Amino acid sequence: MSPVTIIQAILVVALGAVSLLLRERSLASRGASSLVWLAFLAHVASAVVQVLLLQYFYGGGDALFYLQRGAEWARLLSYDPSLYLVDILGVTLQREDVFLPVAVTGYGTSTATMQGIATLMCWLASPSLLVVGMIASVLAFHGQLSIFKVAASRIKRTSPRLVAAAVLLVPSAVFWTSALVKEAGATAFLGALVSAFDHFLRARPIRSVVGLSVGALGLGLVKPYVLFAFVIAAAAWWYWEQSLKRSGGKRIEVRPGALVLGFVACSALLVALGQLFPRYALDRVIEEAARLQAVGATTGGGSTYALAANTSASAVGQLVLAPLAFFTALYRPILIEVHNAPALVAALENAAFLAMTLLAIRRHGIRETLGRIT
Repeated sequence: MSPVTIIQAILVVALGAVSLLLRERSLASRGASSLVWLAFLAHVASAVVQVLLLQYFYGGGDALFYLQRGAEWARLLSYDPSLYLVDILGVTLQREDVFLPVAVTGYGTSTATMQGIATLMCWLASPSLLVVGMIASVLAFHGQLSIFKVAASRIKRTSPRLVAAAVLLVPSAVFWTSALVKEAGATAFLGALVSAFDHFLRARPIRSVVGLSVGALGLGLVKPYVLFAFVIAAAAWWYWEQSLKRSGGKRIEVRPGALVLGFVACSALLVALGQLFPRYALDRVIEEAARLQAVGATTGGGSTYALAANTSASAVGQLVLAPLAFFTALYRPILIEVHNAPALVAALENAAFLAMTLLAIRRHGIRETLGRIT
């Protein structure tokens, strides 16, 4: 690793720390400041560990692929920016009518977008896995910080330190967003969306329009299916806010007018997103779920999983698997499924989550536990 690479990585960390210092002043509570800084350092450390894993444990991966393509494309920019910059931005924005004189994988997909992002990073910094990974990690951290800022300002009955731990210090959420991968980009853009929608609810139109536009565009480019979940969550959030305002902040009340309006707006946005991203349209949810289950059962890298011995692509079959899918998303891999060191770390984290869930149910019962969550 060259001295230039190390200096650039340190510079990225320094810029991230300075931006954190500036943002720290606007946090709703300074009681969680130490945990915020701990989360920042955890992202920095994770970026370094990711480099070691990719180079010496996995021997490859998405981040290395994006870096390789980014370095190739960056050489075009170094040769003649005026000739290639617009076309590279076009590929990054998933245009399929743009030609580059280098290899491009996945025209019109998020894979092309990631290659374009890697290109800009390599061009502006250097084609180093550590440097681009550190940039991605710092951006992802600031996305999580935006989510924490909103959560801490709105969750009044819970200690800010607990909110910080839940949002910023979940090990898998830190580690797997600390490299040049789609998850890092999605976290950064999701943070912008959450912050912008909070501004919308607080009647700050300029901030909300800019943030919603940037966040939706970025998320649509790297992880479009997250937009569908965000729209549903935002509709529920808006209804919750309206109901609390009507009751003076005392309780959630059923308001038929607001309920119908929220449902209609949510449905319209989901249909519009389905037109933009047909693969994730409502009428293809069952088909896409079955496809992803098949991918999960056959993918490489030691990350295979299966919900059942035989999965069905029918609506009834998917509904039958829904409880198991829910458990898999939250609590797997479990300890008896461990087969390597990364899986052991994930299983220990999931075991802790499962233990906390069971402890909450034992103390408060299922109904009260669900009530506290909602």
